[in-house]
Order: sequence, then C-alpha cells, then structure tokens
Amino acid sequence: MAEPETILSAPEQGASSPPPAVDAADLDLNSYSARYSGLAKIRRLKLVAERCRSLREEAYRLLLEEYKTGLDTNGYREVCEEAAKAFPSVSPDEAWISRTETAAAELQHKLEAELTGFRSSLDSKAILRGTLALGDFFLRRGELYQAQRHYLRARDYTSTPADAVLVYLNVIKMGMWSEEYNLVFNYIAKAEGSVEAADMAEEASKVAITSGLALLSARNYAKAAKKFISAVGSFPSDFDDLLAPEDVALFVGILSLASFNRGELRDLVVRLGVADLAAP
Repeated sequence: MAEPETILSAPEQGASSPPPAVDAADLDLNSYSARYSGLAKIRRLKLVAERCRSLREEAYRLLLEEYKTGLDTNGYREVCEEAAKAFPSVSPDEAWISRTETAAAELQHKLEAELTGFRSSLDSKAILRGTLALGDFFLRRGELYQAQRHYLRARDYTSTPADAVLVYLNVIKMGMWSEEYNLVFNYIAKAEGSVEAADMAEEASKVAITSGLALLSARNYAKAAKKFISAVGSFPSDFDDLLAPEDVALFVGILSLASFNRGELRDLVVRLGVADLAAP
C-alpha cells in the first residue's frame, strides 16, 4: 500500500518546479492520519491535499475536522480558503470560529492571571507549570513564535533533570516545526546531557528520535540511522505529535540501506530482528 511521503514541513520555498503528484488512491487516509496528533497530523494531511488529487477531498475534510478539535481559527480559515479553490462548496463555519475565539480569549486571560499569581508567590514549580501551560495554549492557537517564547522562558524555573528535559523537548519540537535547526541541535545537546545524568529511558528515546530527525535534515544519514535504531522497540507512547513508530521503522530501513555495508546490515537485522523493524 502506498503511503504519502513522510515529511515534517512543507517543501522549500522558491523551488524551481512544483512538487510531484502522488498516486495513493488505495491509502486508508483516516487510519494513516490517526497515527498522529496536533501539528504532525495537520502537516501530513496538508501534504496529502497538495500532492494527491485522488485523496484531496478526504484530506481537506479530515483537516477541517482536526482544526475544529483545537483553537487555531486562523489555520482553519486558511485551509477553508485553500479547499474552496478545489471544492467551491467549502466555506468556514463562522459560528464555530466565533465561539472558539471567545473561548480562547477567556482561556488566555485565565492562564495569564494564574501565572501572575504564581509569580507573586515565588513558587518556581508553579511558575514552570503556568509558563508551559501558556506555551501549550499558543501552540494550540497555531502561534508557534509565542509558544516558543514561553517554552524558552520556562528554562529559568526548572529544578530537576526531568523538568529540564520536558522544557528542552518542547523547545526542540518548536524548532523542528520552524526549521530552526541551530536551536534544535543546541537543545538536543542539552537534553542528551540531562537524560544521561538522570537515567530517563523514555525521555532518552524522545531525545534520540529528535536527534535523528535533526541529523536527517543535515543529511548526516549514518548518524541519523544510529539515533533512530536506538529508539526501535522503545517508542514513547506520547510522541505522536511529532512522529509515529512506523516512521522510525521506515527511517531505520532506508537510512541503514543508504549508510551501512552488508556486514553492518546483517548485524543490525540480528540485533533488532526483522519483526522489530516492522512493528508499530
């Protein structure tokens, strides 16, 4: 069964030719997109809508449904406009937009008031929670710059390695979505030091996966393969807002074939097992 290209962001701007179309009419798009959540789901569905004519209508339908589970009214309206170019009957749900704008304004006011109270009490743990909550809020609103600002501010209120890694992973993911790879590599180094010092297995797997993605973006395929290999069989249960287990297995297979010799590949199959490479 064909699957759409695994990608984290839209194609580079200024490309000399449009991206190729993909024929994936036999893809169960609902099941495929269900592997992901948040931005990971939205960006993959956008890619399918752009590249696959036979699935375009379903991709836009799923995209609009996904947007209406969150708070990003601007993103929702933009997708409605894009969908209407191909399907003129599509129009934004203005009542939903109005309700969501009101709810988002109320939630922002509540979170900001809570954070002000936490700061007055000088409770660093509470300030950390409140700052991260505002970062999460702006992420749900589709405001990546504001989300990143709050995640970066949260650094000052970490008191344990676990707190630090939580903040670092949020910064790394925002850097991935914004393609700020210097920032990504910087915070991956910080996160690797913290997980090694505290022996955090699940967090170490998350850091390895993000490191693999960053190395892949830098075309360092052999190192990227090794990072993904270290995460095979230990994929975190709450990382579907970035990747799915199937993506890691795909990266391991393709990057290993591109980077390792026959003996290294044989050792890899023995060590991991074919079933592990294919398992979700």
